[in-house]
Amino acid sequence: GSYTISNLTINRTDGNYHALFGFTIGATVINVGLKDVNISGGNYVSGLIARQQGTSLVRHCYVTGSIKGSNYVSGLMGYTGNDETQVFDSYSLAMIECTNTTTSFYTGGIVAYQYAGEIRRCFAAGPLYLLRTSSNAGGVIGSLRAGGAYSHLYWNTDTIFLERGIGNVA
Repeated sequence: GSYTISNLTINRTDGNYHALFGFTIGATVINVGLKDVNISGGNYVSGLIARQQGTSLVRHCYVTGSIKGSNYVSGLMGYTGNDETQVFDSYSLAMIECTNTTTSFYTGGIVAYQYAGEIRRCFAAGPLYLLRTSSNAGGVIGSLRAGGAYSHLYWNTDTIFLERGIGNVA
């Protein structure tokens, strides 16, 4: 079945790890929709999972609403750890605002920082606002590390004013 959570609100601008799930280890999240979220925090702020470790799977999930934070800010997942994370068939229409005033931060429409794993068939269409530019800001993925795989990623350049779908690939 599918699950929808509406009007999730988290307003803790001085704290970290804010999302439906703040920190997960080896999570599987399938068919979860977050409608009209209003989430603000410091670092690791997103709609679904703020930070995850271990082999994880996210499939058929979406987020709408508003997300605001300083670093590792994204629509679906803020930071994925050193293991295989798979994100498939998911999207974000959330407005994302990264409040970091340096040039060293991670933000993306779907995932801010992806370490290994795969991201496939995902799109971001909500506006993404930055106070400064960063090489780790992308329309879909802020930074993709360690040979992570990706395909069929899309972002709306009318609302996300970034030329690159992936900010940095290393």
